[in-house]
Amino acid sequence: MVVEKDDFHPLCYEHHVEMRLQEDSTAYACSMSSCQVRYARSDGYFIVAQNGQIDRDLVPHVICPQDGQPMYLAEVGLGKTNFRLWRCPQCAISRSNQEISRKSAGAP
Repeated sequence: MVVEKDDFHPLCYEHHVEMRLQEDSTAYACSMSSCQVRYARSDGYFIVAQNGQIDRDLVPHVICPQDGQPMYLAEVGLGKTNFRLWRCPQCAISRSNQEISRKSAGAP
């Protein structure tokens, strides 16, 4: 089950604003004019540098445990400043950053 376009609303991980599909592209861009953060369903988050090079090293890499796809930031906590909800564009599974942290620490 692929997340339909109407249900697909990636947020910029820096500014927490909805990203917009770029014309003639499959990548989404932050709506803040000076932000270079992008998201593509197949590649996840990346940054387009001033010289046009792509940097994938300094961005979050959250991978879906079911299908290995790069997840996107779908929601941030309004009352909980450190809450993040990540969603898979392929199977629509969601995971919070707390769940991810517990798994990384070896908790059940």
